[in-house]
Amino acid sequence: GVVREPVQQQQQPRQQMQLQQQPQQQQQQQQQQHCQQQHLQAQVVREPLQQQQRQQQLQIQQQQRQPQQIHGIPVTAVAPVTAVAPAASVAPAAAASAAAAASAAAASAAAAAAAASAAMSGAAAAASAAAGAAAGAASAAAAAAALPGRRPPLPKARQQVSTFGDLHSPERVARFQEPVTNKGQMVVEGPLIPQDRPPQARPPLVLWQGPWQVVASCGGQAAPGCSDGITDMRALRKECQELAQQHREDERCLTEVTSTVAELRRHVDEIHQNEILRSNRVERILCDGSAWKQVEPRHVESPPSAGVAGKRNPDEEERLLLEGMLRTAASVRRRSRRRPPAGAQPPP
Repeated sequence: GVVREPVQQQQQPRQQMQLQQQPQQQQQQQQQQHCQQQHLQAQVVREPLQQQQRQQQLQIQQQQRQPQQIHGIPVTAVAPVTAVAPAASVAPAAAASAAAAASAAAASAAAAAAAASAAMSGAAAAASAAAGAAAGAASAAAAAAALPGRRPPLPKARQQVSTFGDLHSPERVARFQEPVTNKGQMVVEGPLIPQDRPPQARPPLVLWQGPWQVVASCGGQAAPGCSDGITDMRALRKECQELAQQHREDERCLTEVTSTVAELRRHVDEIHQNEILRSNRVERILCDGSAWKQVEPRHVESPPSAGVAGKRNPDEEERLLLEGMLRTAASVRRRSRRRPPAGAQPPP
């Protein structure tokens, strides 16, 4: 009673307009009744009456259990879209007129169903009348829910499953259509869910907006900049791969050059050490001939023909040079001992 009184008060202007349109509606109803009577007369009822009643009851139960969905929003009764989900910008008077139109359409549908059921048997007429009454009650509930400030209740299953908002809402579309203002910066978009949901429901979406102006959420459409952005990304990726390959080759060449330089330094150090050893050996031989046996080279015992014919043997040349120097030093000492200088004392 609390719901019907304001609805009836708001329906009075609408009912006056309906009285003017009653002749046309009566003609349409008569035509519909005539067509339905012809259709019912042409039908051949093969199944018993009880089976028809059971099927009708099952259909009514299925319609009540499975609500229809309009733009992703479940509707508890068959009613126009304006009566089920009025926009927020619609005035209360427009919503009331839409509710009145919905109730009038439901009443006319119930009257047509009752007139069509007159041609059927008594039990079938009772079943169709029950269906019409159920449809009328559902339309009344939808009209009551369509009042300003109310929304049709969502079923529990949808409340538990739906964790994301409406993907085609005006706010979301307007946010994705905003122009790109921060170029070359990383934009971290929040999860595509309402703010009252836990943030763990979906990880954040990271989008890179470079000079090619990649528009967020292209959605497969020909948005400006999407194709160019993909092409530029592929070209940049290919260039990065080429630079990485060149960098690896440069590192390999640098490693080879470093190893070669280290090996050359070792050879230089060895040559320097050998030169020092040779100079020290020559000095010791010149100072004391008896030190020859202690400093003789390692290849002294090798035969003279150790070298290949026609090639120089540096070890053999060094040995011959040292022997000649040793003989020269020994002969100098012998001469100095045989001929003491004038006025000098003879050695003891």
